[in-house]
Amino acid sequence: MGRPEKPVDHTVPALGALAEHLRAMRRDACLTYRQLAERTHYSSAQLKRAAGGVSLPSYKLVLSYARGCNNYLERAGTAQWWARMQATNLYEEAREAVHRNRIEGRASTVRPKPEYVRDIADLSGALRDAWARAGRLPSRKMEARSGGQLPHSTAHAICKGRSVPRDFRQFATFLHACEISGIALGPWFRAWFKICGRPSEKAVAAALQFLWQTDERRIFLDLYAEGAETPEQSREELGLVAEIIQQLSDYEAAAGAPSVRSDKRVDTATLHLPTGTGKTMDGAARLADART
Repeated sequence: MGRPEKPVDHTVPALGALAEHLRAMRRDACLTYRQLAERTHYSSAQLKRAAGGVSLPSYKLVLSYARGCNNYLERAGTAQWWARMQATNLYEEAREAVHRNRIEGRASTVRPKPEYVRDIADLSGALRDAWARAGRLPSRKMEARSGGQLPHSTAHAICKGRSVPRDFRQFATFLHACEISGIALGPWFRAWFKICGRPSEKAVAAALQFLWQTDERRIFLDLYAEGAETPEQSREELGLVAEIIQQLSDYEAAAGAPSVRSDKRVDTATLHLPTGTGKTMDGAARLADART
């Protein structure tokens, strides 16, 4: 009589559930691991590890394990495809859980502090802290999250502190890849303006083409307006931004690319920029809504 199996490791619940399912299939099929190994291309030791819950087996091994228990499936009247689908679902859940645990294990508890950025070195350090808090994602994963807009070589250089983003778009893309978005980008945008200066009208238009969330656009436009010497200057510059956006929209529409809607123009006469602290822009939301 063989030694009894060790209890399933449920440290990762989804992985433990997969192991329990594999063990139940083998028991109901009345097979030993040696007998099951004869029906698959894997050794009894590999099959036993797969049903232990300690590590994630390969998908091919799980599928082969299920196929090796066909006697049980036939007696129970269960379709083979259904059992494979169930094993596949449990495997996918376990794979995702293992991946999350791996990311959380690498994540730093240090909170990035963009509000204290004073120079390029500080900005680089804050970006590295953001990357570490997001789980120190591989550079190719960063590239995938950005939809290819952040090359993995660039992401690697930023994460290692060898460079900083070359423009605002790359800066925002890096932060999005670190799962920082919405109003949480406010301190980051302010740090960028502080270090890199007030952007040109064309740079603002390019940023608004990239920023999809209304909150992000409003924050960006508020910071842009704060840098103007007078309300009239800010109103004039925002008018130029609106014209540039319109020109880009018309060009992209003619090229057949998805773009801003050309029927939404910005009425810069409604922009209210009182002097002093706490400047507001009633028209900023309308400009931020230029792309839908």
